[in-house]
Amino acid sequence: MSTLHLHFTSKNQTLTANHGDNLLEKIIEANLDIDNACNGMGSCGKCRVQLDPATAPAPLEDELRLLESDELRDGIRLACLHRIQHDLALDIVSERNTGDTVRVLEDGLTVNTDIEGASLEKIYVELPAPTLEDNGTDEQRLSSRVGADYHNGNHLRLLRKLPVVLRDSRHKVTAVLYNGEIIDVEPGDTTRRLYGVAVDIGTTTVVAAIIDLNTRKEIGSAAAVNAQRSFGQDVISRIQYAEAGGQEQLRLLIIEQLNSLVEQAATTAKIDVGSIYEIAIAANSTMLHLLLGISAASLSTAPYQAVFRNSVGIRAIETGLRIAEAGILYLLPSVSSYVGADIVAGVIATDMHLADEPALLVDIGTNGEIIFGSKDGFVACSCAAGPAFEGMNISCGSVAITGSIEAVRISPGKVDIKTIGHAPANGICGSGIVDVVAQLVLTGIVQSNGRFSKEAATLYADRLRNDGGQKFNLTEDGNVYISQKDIRQVQLAKGAIASAIEVLLRELGERSARIQHVYIAGAFGKHLNIESLALLGMIPPAFANKVSFVGNTSKTGAVKCLLSRRYKEEAHAVLDRTKYLELSVYPGYESLFVESIAFPSPPSTSTPQPQTGEALTVPTA
Repeated sequence: MSTLHLHFTSKNQTLTANHGDNLLEKIIEANLDIDNACNGMGSCGKCRVQLDPATAPAPLEDELRLLESDELRDGIRLACLHRIQHDLALDIVSERNTGDTVRVLEDGLTVNTDIEGASLEKIYVELPAPTLEDNGTDEQRLSSRVGADYHNGNHLRLLRKLPVVLRDSRHKVTAVLYNGEIIDVEPGDTTRRLYGVAVDIGTTTVVAAIIDLNTRKEIGSAAAVNAQRSFGQDVISRIQYAEAGGQEQLRLLIIEQLNSLVEQAATTAKIDVGSIYEIAIAANSTMLHLLLGISAASLSTAPYQAVFRNSVGIRAIETGLRIAEAGILYLLPSVSSYVGADIVAGVIATDMHLADEPALLVDIGTNGEIIFGSKDGFVACSCAAGPAFEGMNISCGSVAITGSIEAVRISPGKVDIKTIGHAPANGICGSGIVDVVAQLVLTGIVQSNGRFSKEAATLYADRLRNDGGQKFNLTEDGNVYISQKDIRQVQLAKGAIASAIEVLLRELGERSARIQHVYIAGAFGKHLNIESLALLGMIPPAFANKVSFVGNTSKTGAVKCLLSRRYKEEAHAVLDRTKYLELSVYPGYESLFVESIAFPSPPSTSTPQPQTGEALTVPTA
């Protein structure tokens, strides 16, 4: 087999390859940086390489869909779609965003520290030294004094440990209890050292917070981009990678990342990880399956069946998590395959399950998760919002990194932008995508049908261009723009969310008129402009003044479950009281979705202001 050569001109680096090798795989194999959001499935349009236009292969169907015509004309192709047929001179156009610059949402709602009744507790006892008259077993004497039985999962380990600890400490020990059962024993009085960890495993980011269960306060936290992200930004890409032989690799990646984050947080809190006896995790169903090394294949194909959905309580050491040897891993329950434990945690975080009047909780992402209800019960659904709001399938889309445009204001002859970190613009993140399209609709540059208005060409001639498709420049140099194709992607995404909300409103009937709160959860929601949501028609206009951005409710719900057994019970009760609607078989949904794609006619009001209230400026290099 002949050896072929790939020469990366800007890097002055040459790789060898065999005839028929996949171009993206060779780039990754060489540890060259390239954006690979969909893990080579040909759906995100991010793994762009620059080839010689004269010798570039004819564009494939997916490239015609994902790339602009001027890009195709200039020799831009997607590396994942091409096999190497001859020597190539090329360059990587889209390098992957480095993880340490991605904005991670750690904060959520404030938790009431008066909550009591945690699963974990410590009891200090001083046992009398055994005598001939009182020579009961170590096991029986400790159990009787503490007033608790032993946890079966830790019994043998504890029996082996018990005689040494009791005699070395002169029978002065602290029993560690979980749900009223003894799981460990420590020498001396360690009752002041009792900690748990609340974790939110998001598809994009992971957050871990250490909670002092005596003071019921957070004492340390750490966060990072999900280590699995290199194998796909969305859950379907990761499921496909797992089923192709990467399941154990994905499991180990997230386990080691959790260990690292817990150690970082413990260092901040100045505690030993051996004093952590519970880790409570909220995540979507796919992340939970991958965490435990359970096949998630059935989640990705009809009828979308999960292997499990109830809460899970197991010894953390069984998974490789490094906390106390007897520590417990608790996973919050999920409603369905695509309404996960993160949404259940959100219900617990907002106390929707205790409210007299119904509320709406929306988590907007590639998979939009929506739940509607009150103490009387819930209706939930998920919708394929697509990856547009996470920057995928958008020409200049990106995750929320330094330099991403997050807010936009447009007025005649002027475009103001705000970027993360006030750095020069290098892309558009989710909140910026919503903001810019809302502004284009508000100013009449984009019509209700999603097309650019001919009348706008005069007022915004310096921003509108038509090279291989209509585009609106957000930066003066034209390097960051929004295209006609991008607007279509936003229409599809907002149509999915809006139609899903409408289905739930219809399902609740007259109860929907009593909605008091609309909660927008997650990192995306945290930075959204409420008026922009309404302008796009993503939420009903009547809800605009009821919207609250509630932050990382997944983490907050996990914290509550650490602090109180009652919340664990209530989380499980949410499952029994929730009706899940499968939109793909819901009568009339397809028509409703099509109706929801169009943008509402803009009101004759002032331009929406950025949520932060900061003046928008155009950063310069």
